[in-house]
Amino acid sequence: MVFVGTPADSDEMARWATMLDWVQAHGLQATTQISAEGRTVCAVTTDDVLDCYCRPADAMTLQQVHAQGVPCVNVFDDPDRILDVLTGATEADEPPDADPREELSAVGRYMGVA
Repeated sequence: MVFVGTPADSDEMARWATMLDWVQAHGLQATTQISAEGRTVCAVTTDDVLDCYCRPADAMTLQQVHAQGVPCVNVFDDPDRILDVLTGATEADEPPDADPREELSAVGRYMGVA
């Protein structure tokens, strides 16, 4: 998981920390650099990065994210949205008793991290 940007205020910092906690709790590695080996599974960005109000290095990282087809979520999204973008699922697609941890385990096995 690549984290792109710098939180602009206390609300964004709190959400950033929540996303980091979620990533670590699910056995994924958080970084600020996109993997050259194509192992980056998702990007989490600040609002400023999405609005193109960011450092050139952040803009370059976001460009690499898009070039590699890495899914991207906003820091204010629900952390479980990461599962949605990784699996291409929407709430309407999932059966009511679906366990997102099983999906994440499958993604981790695919990426060689679980």
